[in-house]
Amino acid sequence: MNAPGDTDRLYRMLLQIGAALIMFAPVLMFAAREIPATILIIVSLLLITSAVRRRRIGAIMHDLGSGMRMPGMLLLTALGGLMLLSLTWSPSVARAASHLLHFAGAIVLAIIAIALAIRLRPRFETLPLGLALALAASLVAIDMWLSGALRDALFLSTDAFRLNRATVAIMLFLPLATAMLAAERRVTLLVWLWCLAIAAVFLSTSYSAKLALIVTMLVLPLSLALPRIMHRVTMIALPVTVLAMPWIASIANSLVPARIHAMLGYGSLTIRGEIWQETVPFVWQKPFFGWGVEASHVLPHLPEVAHLTQVQRDLLSWGHTHNAPLQIWLELGAVGATLTASVLYCGLRALRLLPAALLPHATTTVIAAFAVACVSHGAWQAWWWGLLGLIATAFAMTVASNFPEVLRRTGESGADTTA
Repeated sequence: MNAPGDTDRLYRMLLQIGAALIMFAPVLMFAAREIPATILIIVSLLLITSAVRRRRIGAIMHDLGSGMRMPGMLLLTALGGLMLLSLTWSPSVARAASHLLHFAGAIVLAIIAIALAIRLRPRFETLPLGLALALAASLVAIDMWLSGALRDALFLSTDAFRLNRATVAIMLFLPLATAMLAAERRVTLLVWLWCLAIAAVFLSTSYSAKLALIVTMLVLPLSLALPRIMHRVTMIALPVTVLAMPWIASIANSLVPARIHAMLGYGSLTIRGEIWQETVPFVWQKPFFGWGVEASHVLPHLPEVAHLTQVQRDLLSWGHTHNAPLQIWLELGAVGATLTASVLYCGLRALRLLPAALLPHATTTVIAAFAVACVSHGAWQAWWWGLLGLIATAFAMTVASNFPEVLRRTGESGADTTA
């Protein structure tokens, strides 16, 4: 039988391994872009094992049970039920079931990880997070500068697009790292991190990461200056955007100045607007419950599109709509979009419980992630929800462990802790 000291050491080690895996997720994505979902599974198992070792399972189950009765969780459950029901009319049942399983699994694991992080209070340290993100940004920037030579030396694929997701991950972790480094006044590391992140983003081929960077640079100063107002505006604006997406998508290209279209090129911006324009008419063909999960993947092969030209069918053949709210409208209809908007509202409203110093950074992270979701990845991709789950767990770990203590300590001492 283990001595109490051995049990405590094992407990702390498991928690710190879990925290470290989250911190180094962007670094690991440099080699394996699909890995966030796997990391989320491992982190959840580590936290569950820690809870078992500390005999906290009863308390965790109580927390989860209480959370399930909250409006946001009930709405999320209803959305999952609608997705499950849509398998009965989806034109691609096997693919739909697979994506539903991946999406639901990532969401459930994220909820469990967040609840465990709040209860177990692992230490989420500032310096390791800052250094891990700096390392990830350095790897991306150096490899892109060397045209893939670094990955080639590591026997990895040298396709430039394979670093896009790692670059997006760096940008979505950046606001949290900024909050923590600023709280500890590690100014030098903070400046270097931002410089490296900007270099990685602009050297990469990821326009999603570039969008996230622009959004972060615009929104973060406003959120710092007007934290509560920006939070309230976001709480309304994002759900409304989900509900209005079919109308926004139908005129998206005309909303962007011609100079921007020319600067970004047809293949990055203009084609997305054209994909959305071709998708919107099919939203209105089944406006209430949609075509079923993953219908966007097989839409160009359905009899209902036989009347379209080859150019139109080609625009619908990119795997999904590259716009998550629009994909939800297409596949789950107005009911699914309303549930999604309601879940988003409840989630954003819950951010008000964060420490005041962390709220602007959380708001900025949500807006940046939403912007990426509106122009890029499929709505149900496991890696994407795994990444968002890791970031949410990182915020939970920060709040539950050392962030309030750091704010109190630096506020009282005024000491310079520049890295």
